[in-house]
Amino acid sequence: MGLRDWWKRRRAREDEAATERAEEMSVETPEERAISSGDIEGIAADNEASERLGRGSTIDEEERLSE
Repeated sequence: MGLRDWWKRRRAREDEAATERAEEMSVETPEERAISSGDIEGIAADNEASERLGRGSTIDEEERLSE
């Protein structure tokens, strides 16, 4: 096993993994895509803000949440 063979196998595995990720993303909803891409904190903050705003929050709370 030479360095070239090792490199070819590694590139083939990377290409296969990229193809699998692309296939998975094609059937994901936008929310699932955001989660899988690492925006979990942003989604959690959005959910918290929408819950608070849904409970008749004040303008001060809305301004604080927007920051």
